[in-house]
Amino acid sequence: LIPACGRGYEIAELARRGYDVTGVDFSPSAVTDLKRLLDTRRIGACVVAHDLFDWEADEPFDVIYEQTALCALEPAKWPDYAERLYRWIQPGGILIGAFMQTHREGGPPWHCSLTTVESLFPETRWEWPTRRDQTISHPSGLKELAIYLKRKK
Repeated sequence: LIPACGRGYEIAELARRGYDVTGVDFSPSAVTDLKRLLDTRRIGACVVAHDLFDWEADEPFDVIYEQTALCALEPAKWPDYAERLYRWIQPGGILIGAFMQTHREGGPPWHCSLTTVESLFPETRWEWPTRRDQTISHPSGLKELAIYLKRKK
């Protein structure tokens, strides 16, 4: 699952590599563009135009790739969104997260510190890696906090 997939270049690439991928985005035009891209490349993937806060998965996912949605949402919505991620992923499933490190007020994208990520994804529900401060470069020049979590059973 890729929430807030937008025009979904990640979806196209993962599906091309043989993964069964689902993308959800609130923007009908982004979903239309993504479906056109998939059709042009003859790649199969499930893409849904829907509000993330109203959408429910038919069954839990093995893996969720969270890169865009959380940091685009108002921080007041983060706890509800984190709860949805927990529900959408099966026990033992993996959450791959990339959380924007803007180090400034306001957004989007909103800064999401390690402390905030730890509170949204507590150790009572998620297995955390030993090292928690890994960052990756973003094309904007900013960094993203890279987190790999496993949902506890």
